[in-house]
Amino acid sequence: MTVLCWAVYDHCCCAAGCLVASINKSINLPPPVARSLLLEHAFTHRESLPVYTDGSKSDAGVGFGVVFPDFCHGGRLPSVMSIFTAELSAILYAYQNIFTLPQPTFTLFSDSCSALQALCNFNSSHPLVLAILEWLVFLGHHGRKVTFCWVPPHVGVDENERADGLAKATVSNSRPPARHHPVPAVDLRPYIDATVRSCWQDRWDAILANKLRDICQRLGLWSYSGLSRRWETALFCLRISHTLLTPGFIMERAHPPYCDDCLVPLTVRDLIVECPSLGDLPRRHLSEYRKGDGSFSLSQVLGEETCSVGGNTRV
Repeated sequence: MTVLCWAVYDHCCCAAGCLVASINKSINLPPPVARSLLLEHAFTHRESLPVYTDGSKSDAGVGFGVVFPDFCHGGRLPSVMSIFTAELSAILYAYQNIFTLPQPTFTLFSDSCSALQALCNFNSSHPLVLAILEWLVFLGHHGRKVTFCWVPPHVGVDENERADGLAKATVSNSRPPARHHPVPAVDLRPYIDATVRSCWQDRWDAILANKLRDICQRLGLWSYSGLSRRWETALFCLRISHTLLTPGFIMERAHPPYCDDCLVPLTVRDLIVECPSLGDLPRRHLSEYRKGDGSFSLSQVLGEETCSVGGNTRV
């Protein structure tokens, strides 16, 4: 038998909506009040064995911690795993150890709202959620009763802080992660996206004659907000150097135009920041984009942030 309850208020709920609603009510409570109410609620589970779980993710890696009254355990996970998977891994490890203990009733305390909410969904496709649900059925058939309780994070509950510290200490451990921890496919997507973006960026940087890189040095999606369609179209044409003055000769099958003052091919860069015939216009309007050597940065002049409403570029 499994009961989902929330730890701050003395009430039990069996649906994800009730669980989330109860957690939302307790988020704004001061830490001393939340801790007091938690301890008051935990007293109602005094006949059961308390188990605290937590997960941690940082630049150093991913890990989880599980604290039983008589022992504790921390595990290091593959670095591509999410904090959600780390929380579920802690709960799964707790259930695997619950089966080896003689006590019939247990209370599992977790500060992860998303993990507890996921366990309310019996149609989930997450492999760790399915594994935990299988263990719940298995333990129920063997006479074990498990109660879930949500713990407000970082309110001074010693056991929860101990589980959190154990998870963080495991992350900083140089020992490689255990091989028996499969990586869910959903956790691989951010890693694959980051790898593809990195390869794309390397290819972008490797192109020597790349006029577009003067505008966009870091690849990614640009957001346009506040500008009219006419201004967005004009800025887009400037960024890709497709104007009537610059590559318009291609359509007319004529010779490329030259700047009469600079005696170089006429380009958007020359028109905006390099041509001496501009006089003091760049100094008056583009002074904040001047680089250390006195030149101007076209990527800042026509960049994403400066050309939006609220930016400093005069368009």
